[in-house]
Amino acid sequence: MTSKVVSLGKDKVLAWFAPLLLAVFATVVQAQSDILVRVQTLPVQDAYAAAQEAVASGELTGAERRFVHAVLLARTGQLAQAETELRSLLQQHPELDKVRYLLVQVMAQQGKYGRARLQLTRLMRPGADPELLQLYRQLDRQLVADNPWRFTYVFALEPTNNINRATDKQVVEIFGLPFEIDNATAARRGVRTSLQFGAQRRFALSDRTSAALGGFASFVSDGEKTRDNLELGLTAALSTELAQNTTLSANLSLMRSFMARNPQFDRRLGSVTLHFPVTAKISQAVTIGQSYTDYEHPLIKDGATRFVSTQFLLRPSQTRLLRFGASLSQARAQRLRDQYDSGSLSFGISQNLGKQILLDAGMTLGRRKFLGPNPLTGQRQKDSFRVFEGDVTFGNLQLWGFAPKLGVRYEQVDSSFSAKSFDTFGASFTLTRQF
Repeated sequence: MTSKVVSLGKDKVLAWFAPLLLAVFATVVQAQSDILVRVQTLPVQDAYAAAQEAVASGELTGAERRFVHAVLLARTGQLAQAETELRSLLQQHPELDKVRYLLVQVMAQQGKYGRARLQLTRLMRPGADPELLQLYRQLDRQLVADNPWRFTYVFALEPTNNINRATDKQVVEIFGLPFEIDNATAARRGVRTSLQFGAQRRFALSDRTSAALGGFASFVSDGEKTRDNLELGLTAALSTELAQNTTLSANLSLMRSFMARNPQFDRRLGSVTLHFPVTAKISQAVTIGQSYTDYEHPLIKDGATRFVSTQFLLRPSQTRLLRFGASLSQARAQRLRDQYDSGSLSFGISQNLGKQILLDAGMTLGRRKFLGPNPLTGQRQKDSFRVFEGDVTFGNLQLWGFAPKLGVRYEQVDSSFSAKSFDTFGASFTLTRQF
């Protein structure tokens, strides 16, 4: 363990870490608390001497020695080295929440607010130490006060064999007669390019309530200028903690869509979510909401969609998260033929592969039933759909500060109206940065 001491003058770093370390050491067994408290409270040189004495006497385990080393590195302003030590320790012991909490502090001190918040969210789960949850809220308020703005940049390339989600059939049957699909409406290959930018301002309204206001811009192109899509929007959010691990949140967004620079529609979306624990390792989120679309074109009728969904989150270990969900929705446009009821089931898994590599995979199975007859067939259309997707995020690789992500996606729709049946397979390469 190095004995190098760095003088920080007013020692702003120590001021950040003092409340954290006192809470951390208070939870350690009594036989070890004395040395750990001394490492935190003594002057740095004396703290080094106390740590060396404890190591020599065999009082600390290997993990505890590394943790003490990281504490001393942080106290002396060697934040990058402390971060490296803590990350390495978490790779071997991902269950050590207090090590992760110190990592959040170290990253925030270096201005890595986006990554610090990502680590911070991993501490919020059913069964977490109540004392740690209180520390979480304190640190989150501190992060908001020190850096209330959150910015997000996303760039994505998505090659696919069916970019326009059209049928790949050459002939479909309508009124019992064969109709040929022309090239203009047939499935075609292509590469979709998207660029997104978002900004959000967070506010801590009280110890249990926070709010956020933001805006976003999204541009999507598939190579045809007449189909270039630009979306501009505003967002608002409010979250309040009703009880331990029980949170109520509300979200509102207003968005305007442009196609080839011409306004297409306005959309308003609002939702409310209640997130609460079910068992020590399972939590549930229930969401209800509604969206309303107002089209510019008078021949395209406006409509509203109401939805309700629930999702169960199971964390069998610190490195794995399982998701089970169900959703129901009702689309109620002005024309009966555009109205439908839909339901779906979903399953997903997130797995930390180590070295900041995250695997996320999921599938969704569902059905749609239209209430009005199809204008061409005179029958009520029914669709079944299946979606399988997965991606791997490489947090250990940085391209100009962006984290790369590789993904694949397969979607299949089987419709009673064969012209609406299609399947599509695509890949994606995404660069994301949040700070």
